[in-house]
Amino acid sequence: MSLSTPVKRLAVTIAAASASFLAQAQGGMLEEIVVTAQKRTQNLQDVPIAITAFNQTMIERVGGNTLADMENFAPSLNFGRGSRRTRGEINIRGVGSFSRNPGFDARASVYIDGVFLGRSGSFDADLQGIESVEILRGPQGTLFGINTISGAISINTRKPTEETEVSLGAEVGNYNLTQFQGYFSGALADNLFGSLAMTKMDQDGFIDNILLNQDLNGVDRFTTRAKLRYLPSDDLEVNFSFDYLDESARGTNGEGIISDSGVGAVFGGKSYTSAPKPRQVAHDAEEQEDREFWGTSLTFDYDLGNDYILTAITAYRELEWYNLNEEDYTPVNVGLTNFDEQSEQFTQELRITSPSDGNFDWVAGLYYIQQDISTNRDGSFSGAFFGRPSQDMEVIPTIVDVDAMGYAAYFNANYRFTDALELTLGLRYNYDEKKIDFFLPNPTGFAGVLDMTGQPPYKDKYDGSDVTPKLGLNYRMNDDVLFYASYAAGFKSGGFNVDFIQTLEELPYDTETADSYELGMKATLLGGRARLNVALFDTTFEDFQVQQFQRISETVSRISISNAAEAVSQGIEMELTLMPVEGLTLVANSAWIDAEFEDFKDCNQGVDCTGNKLPYAPEFKMFASAEYEFDLMGGRSYIRYDYTYTDGYFTHPENTPVVREVGSYDTHNARAGFSTEDGAWEFSIWGKNLADADDLRMTEINFFGAYRGTYIPPRTYGASVKYNLL
Repeated sequence: MSLSTPVKRLAVTIAAASASFLAQAQGGMLEEIVVTAQKRTQNLQDVPIAITAFNQTMIERVGGNTLADMENFAPSLNFGRGSRRTRGEINIRGVGSFSRNPGFDARASVYIDGVFLGRSGSFDADLQGIESVEILRGPQGTLFGINTISGAISINTRKPTEETEVSLGAEVGNYNLTQFQGYFSGALADNLFGSLAMTKMDQDGFIDNILLNQDLNGVDRFTTRAKLRYLPSDDLEVNFSFDYLDESARGTNGEGIISDSGVGAVFGGKSYTSAPKPRQVAHDAEEQEDREFWGTSLTFDYDLGNDYILTAITAYRELEWYNLNEEDYTPVNVGLTNFDEQSEQFTQELRITSPSDGNFDWVAGLYYIQQDISTNRDGSFSGAFFGRPSQDMEVIPTIVDVDAMGYAAYFNANYRFTDALELTLGLRYNYDEKKIDFFLPNPTGFAGVLDMTGQPPYKDKYDGSDVTPKLGLNYRMNDDVLFYASYAAGFKSGGFNVDFIQTLEELPYDTETADSYELGMKATLLGGRARLNVALFDTTFEDFQVQQFQRISETVSRISISNAAEAVSQGIEMELTLMPVEGLTLVANSAWIDAEFEDFKDCNQGVDCTGNKLPYAPEFKMFASAEYEFDLMGGRSYIRYDYTYTDGYFTHPENTPVVREVGSYDTHNARAGFSTEDGAWEFSIWGKNLADADDLRMTEINFFGAYRGTYIPPRTYGASVKYNLL
């Protein structure tokens, strides 16, 4: 790969990638970064895992409202198509997926306060009332379990404080943005503390449907998070948490980008030329995207004596979402889909954490999960699509119920031979199963979809188990430099492709496994003014699960999940935070990733995809920022600039040029803020995509053979104010 462009020369010059946005200047030195990736509180520089971490201040300063907003600032993270919040399509190190249907799981998982969120429809969580976000890169099977084969994201919320904290915030911006926030924390009674965070955000969409005179992909979201913290004794801490999100907006999953493709050619051929501009469509469907989820958890931390901590986490979550999707991307009433999903989840975790002040420490635990997932989705198509004169819509429903269960036992330990040399050993046993009821009647007679009319629902069961070990050797050269080498295994459960399939033989797919090798260095340099973290990795995936549209004809595709023989993700990540002078913080973060199919000979009707790039896996991505804090008018002010560059990538295993390929793009963001001397008032102004670039981030061929795409958001800007009651 050439490094001739100015952007890449800059990336090499500053050595790349920020290990942490938590780094803030204090007395001319970077502040210590605290993470919980190993189920205990530790300094990031002492943890032999590749992690990118953000705290509350940095989330606010980069404008992170939801988890998807953070992809610009963590180069190994990509949210895929970027068109639907209900997708939650997380890619880490070029490897990812999303749970399109109830029988399929994502490759990366998201946790809030140690609770697994389960379905990808809830992954794009709101970040208000958050203490930190940790992005763990590479398989995390030992401590986090199945379906973390590419990585895990851990969100930690703010615990209620003993001292009273109250803040109120408001934000306005273009596209009629309004956002109001409130936060309270403090004592409620003796040894009982509580907190409440609430946010209401509204913004018009930036895609113009000129046919229906509607704006699409806006925001109408309400979130709340309530917590209780009870300290009945010196040995016991009890934390109760409740979170809720309700979101509704007109939303589209793409816009047509080539006028003579698929149904656009069959039904008129002028559909896309009637709305030729980026972020402009002429869709006849009343598109919609709704999402609602809530969850509650109860966590007990009990000191058994001598700093051995017993933790019990009991949690329950529900998710419901709905999409109405335009599928032909024309003004003609040809086809649309109604997608929905309802899920209920119960989890229970028990673990014991040993003290870490000796030469041996360990974590051991048991885990259980139960999920009930259902959908009653359908495709609605014009009779003309089937060669009949009627323009009435004909419906093909898919009715599915999935009952999933799993349990695990795990153990992870560190043994220090000397103060410098440490051995890490981990092991996890996983068992999971899925039971399905699947019914796909097809009254249209359309040959591209299975017809189960008059038959009972199809029932089947998947079960699988695996042992995922971890082995590591860590060498601390001195108090400031850590080298580590590790091997980790990952496991992704098999299941069923309960979608619009052609035959029942297409339903099952097998378990996926991964073997990952990593070399890393974490260094604190220049007397605490610089932090440099580097990771080299090589991960091989066996029986790699591929979810894709497979084209059958010019106007018909099928949704397939198959096991490619082998895929590989390898590369280098470099992270740098530097404070050359007090008040000035420079951050750079970059990732060079080569993610490809090592062996995939029949990916679609005899097409050989061996050697092709994995979807949504840019070879190079970088983030760089500069922030300067200074005294002003008796208070404290800052200005910051953020830059992100993303290499081009393919969006489909076939690597079809142009129609399944995205070119490189970059974004420029900036923010300036001021806080009064007593910290009571905070003011800021901000802008995103300042160059107003209209680059594509997704192109693909959909179910009807239409060429569709998604553009990055346009230039947005605004101002905010926050009042803190001290």
